[in-house]
Amino acid sequence: MKFYPEDYIVEVVAKFTDLNGAAVTPTAVSAILYDGDDVEVVDFGSLPFDASSGEKTISIPKEFNRLVGSEIRAARILRVSIETDAGTIPRAFSYAIESEQRLVVTENTFLTLEAAEFLALDTPNTTGWTVASEAQKLAALTESYRRLTMIPMRYQVHRPLTGLGSTTGWRSDWNSIAPRELAEEVVIERDVWDEITPEQFANFPTAFKKALRRAQFTEANELLQGDAVSKKHRQGVVTETIGESSVTLRAGAIDYGISSETLKALVGYVYFNNRIRRA
Repeated sequence: MKFYPEDYIVEVVAKFTDLNGAAVTPTAVSAILYDGDDVEVVDFGSLPFDASSGEKTISIPKEFNRLVGSEIRAARILRVSIETDAGTIPRAFSYAIESEQRLVVTENTFLTLEAAEFLALDTPNTTGWTVASEAQKLAALTESYRRLTMIPMRYQVHRPLTGLGSTTGWRSDWNSIAPRELAEEVVIERDVWDEITPEQFANFPTAFKKALRRAQFTEANELLQGDAVSKKHRQGVVTETIGESSVTLRAGAIDYGISSETLKALVGYVYFNNRIRRA
């Protein structure tokens, strides 16, 4: 699949051949453009052509290659019908249009690619990330964001401290941390993540934002280098024997669809609430 920037004139070349590659003489050529949900974008109708040229170049104007709303990437499918005396030959050409920024906070990421690169400098065992291409890193960050936003989470909001030394969060004797009064606990259900705006994310507690970013990078790295144990757990493997060695994969905690290393980065923030109701 080819990729083009938003607001770009895309040209598609349709060869006058049948499905076996043999040349044909068209009597009519028509085309319809669809989006990734197979919804019609525009019907170009019957197009002028020169049968002797052996092909038809179809230009798709930039107004049909614009992203809608918060879209970061969108698919386009051009379906061309080449009519001949023997019948109609269908052709389909697909391409993608992308925004200038592949990663947008609260749309498909918690951190930018540049921020992820800085995190990598302070993270051990980043072999998967280090050897990956930029396209692979972007895909891994996007997928890790999707996985994280399938998990309900929570964070606490405390009342501001008052009195001497309160601005630093320490008691005036500097020997212990002052107790903080809990104001509220905010729960983000899995179906609420899509509604979080950049402004709301910016107002999250600093520690929570750091945990989310660390977790996203960790999961992206795990995706790029592979988490063998978690994969075997999800496949239902209980015991694995290699030669004379036997390993039992014991059942662990609830599987949230992320690696154990990622889950460690979210300690204290994953929300689990199991309710038993009478039928």
